[in-house]
Amino acid sequence: MTQQPTSPFQSSLDRTTNVARSIQVLIAGLLGGPLLLFGGLAILIFSEQTGARDTLALDEGQRKVVAADADRIDPDLDGKLIHVSSVTTISGPVEDQQFGIAAEAVKLERIVEMLQWVEQLSIKAQVHGYRTEWKSELIDSARFRQKEGHHNPNHFPFEPITELNPQVKFGAYRLSPSQIHSIPAAEQREITEDELKTTVESIMIPGKLVRGELQLYAVDWVPTVAVEKINPAYQPLPGPQEVGNIRIRYQLARPGDLTVVAKQSGESLLPFATSADQIELVRVGSHDVDAMFEQERSDKWYVAWVLRMVSLFCVTIGCWGLALAFSTVAWLTGAANDLPSHRFGCIGTIILCTVVIVVAWHQIDPLFTATTVAIAVLLLVGIAWTFRLPRPAAEANTADEIITAELVHKDPYPVLRKPTDPGSGFDAYNRRL
Repeated sequence: MTQQPTSPFQSSLDRTTNVARSIQVLIAGLLGGPLLLFGGLAILIFSEQTGARDTLALDEGQRKVVAADADRIDPDLDGKLIHVSSVTTISGPVEDQQFGIAAEAVKLERIVEMLQWVEQLSIKAQVHGYRTEWKSELIDSARFRQKEGHHNPNHFPFEPITELNPQVKFGAYRLSPSQIHSIPAAEQREITEDELKTTVESIMIPGKLVRGELQLYAVDWVPTVAVEKINPAYQPLPGPQEVGNIRIRYQLARPGDLTVVAKQSGESLLPFATSADQIELVRVGSHDVDAMFEQERSDKWYVAWVLRMVSLFCVTIGCWGLALAFSTVAWLTGAANDLPSHRFGCIGTIILCTVVIVVAWHQIDPLFTATTVAIAVLLLVGIAWTFRLPRPAAEANTADEIITAELVHKDPYPVLRKPTDPGSGFDAYNRRL
């Protein structure tokens, strides 16, 4: 007895649903694919061009740099790239005039954070819950899924600032604002009780000290605040934090050892122009020339590889999306049923990324270029070999196997297989669909 034909398309509705899903995938691939592809390529091109330019500039700078005495300015070194190591000194404090906080430092940073509602989401983008956190940027509560009871202020009453000491000496040289700004502020500047009283009286906002940090209570920037809190004399007891409270803390950079690689211009140190880019290296501590350039290369290398990974991900998803869209078109039109979109996406990613890297680095680092090409060739050979592997399912070749549905290469749309025997009843079964 001939087995009754079975198929995942048991009705016209099922087939229509499958076609609708195909159209959705087609639209998503055509819209998202090019966006991710060209966005990833733009990131990769920027990363490789920047990396190549930085490499050329650092190599040229390391060949031209000369050592200089920090305590005496040599006129013969004017216009040259020099390496100087000395101790920074200041002639007075640096002050945040709005809050009256001063410190004997080359730089003083005011960090402002606000207690705000934060929406916690699960992997499936379902609301997990809400909690309050100190944040240095505004969180738009209007985009929350549950807005009731989770309102955030719409602005910061105070802005973060960085105050630079205008009188910073570096041996016989004078540091520029950009060089002072590049010195990391790693030490916390604790606020005292006397400074708290002075600050509260000047800004007319109640507050308290918590571990050397100033916390101000929400007043006019939160519309639902109690009226009594507008009075600066009002000091509520310590309790649960309120959304809209402000936390202000200070970080500073004290005078100390510093090493600079820059161009000498009188008593100033300026960026040095190479044939590729400008060089200006500033690091805390005493470092020799080779250590300065090697550390800079290491920092640039890390940033370059982070950008490469981001661009590689975007280009891969973009190529896969376009390949999936084309394979969907082929399936809808009947031109082909089993185009391996994920393999074509990988092939496109490898070729495009290899071309960009080779163009950027072939004259600068031939070894890196050759290694990249070798890896790309091996990957392409491996992908090509997968095309020679046997198919996961055989073609239907008997009258009993009227139709077989399978997922080809993780394609969510089944492929219909016609039997070899034209008299097997396939046409009649198809007409019933």
